[in-house]
Amino acid sequence: MKAKNLLIAFCVLLFNSCVLKSLHPFYVSSAIFFEKSFTGNWVDSKNGKWDIVALNDEFKKEKEPMSEEDKKMFQQYKDGYFIKYVEDKKEATFIGIPFKVNNQLFIDFNLFEFDTGELNNLVKSNIIETHTVAKLELLNNGSVSLKWLDEDRLSELFEKNQIQLKHEKVGINKTLVLTGSSKELYKFLKKYLDSDIKNKWETDKKFTLTRANETP
Repeated sequence: MKAKNLLIAFCVLLFNSCVLKSLHPFYVSSAIFFEKSFTGNWVDSKNGKWDIVALNDEFKKEKEPMSEEDKKMFQQYKDGYFIKYVEDKKEATFIGIPFKVNNQLFIDFNLFEFDTGELNNLVKSNIIETHTVAKLELLNNGSVSLKWLDEDRLSELFEKNQIQLKHEKVGINKTLVLTGSSKELYKFLKKYLDSDIKNKWETDKKFTLTRANETP
C-alpha cells in the first residue's frame, strides 16, 4: 500500500479527521455513569462493526492474578467499556468512559490498540494518545446515536473568542488540541451544553448504531 493511502486509511480508522482532541480526559470521576444498554454488538450505516463490553466483566474473565499495574488500570477504568471498532477489515480498540453532564450522556474515547498494518516503528513512535468525546443518545427505537465534538466547530468559536479554554495548534496541519485539565474540560462541556450556540453538535463524525441482529 502506498504511504499516502495508508495514512488516509489510518486517519479514517482512528476518527482523526475533524474530531476534537484533548491531552486529558473530558470527565471527572464524580460524573462517571455506567450505561449498561450501550453494551453489545452493533453495526452502523457505514458498515462499521462495534463490539462493546463492560471493562469490569473483561477483568473478571482473567484467570491469572492481577499485577499491580493491572490493579491500577482496573481501578481507573472499571466503570468503562472496552470498545472494538472494525471498518474495512481494519480494527481499533478503545477504552470508553461513560459520564453525565447535566443529565446528558457522553463517552470519553481513549485509543488502546489499532491495526498498524504497514506502519513502521518510526511512524508508530510519532503517534501520541489523545482523548476525544462523543455525545451519546439512546434513541426510542433502540438505536444509539454518537456525535463527536467537532474540531472545526470549536476552532471557529476560538477565533470568535466565544469560548475560553486552554489549547494549542500543533503539527504541520495545525491540529487543535485541548490542553486544559479534566476539571476544566468538564466545566467547559457544562457551559457548552447550556449555551445558545447554533449548530453546536454539527459534525461529520457521527454514527447511528443498530443492534447487529437487527436490520439498520
